Amino acid sequence: MTVSYDEAARQVRSRAGAVAELLAAPLTEPYLNPTACEDPQGRRSEKGVYYLHSSYTLPVGADRVADALRLAHRHFTGEGYQVSDINWFSDGGGRVRADSPDGYRYSLTTTTPPVAIALGVHSPCFQPPDGEVPHDEWVSPSDQE
Repeated sequence: MTVSYDEAARQVRSRAGAVAELLAAPLTEPYLNPTACEDPQGRRSEKGVYYLHSSYTLPVGADRVADALRLAHRHFTGEGYQVSDINWFSDGGGRVRADSPDGYRYSLTTTTPPVAIALGVHSPCFQPPDGEVPHDEWVSPSDQE
């Protein structure tokens, strides 16, 4: 699918924001990075094909982490997502992983100690539109001097 980096970033941020809203927690410490896609054998896809890897922190508080993970699990299941992992840790935290029907991957893992949730949202693979420099050809301004 052809999608610009800006549009892909908007979609990933929107999905992360929806999880934050569901869990009634602020979305903090954003990180967004384009990464080359790989085929099932681990070989890089054709030049320019990328997905966006993002991570955030949701400070939900120690008294809410388990309930927040249960709520996320119910939401993902109810929306038809494929829940691939749900684990509970001995410290009261846990992890939920799910894939949306349209190819987005979600990972929610409690921090240590379990006072917040680390949220990862990964897009499906995209091809940049004609005229957009592929992420694997980006040059930092400092490298141009």
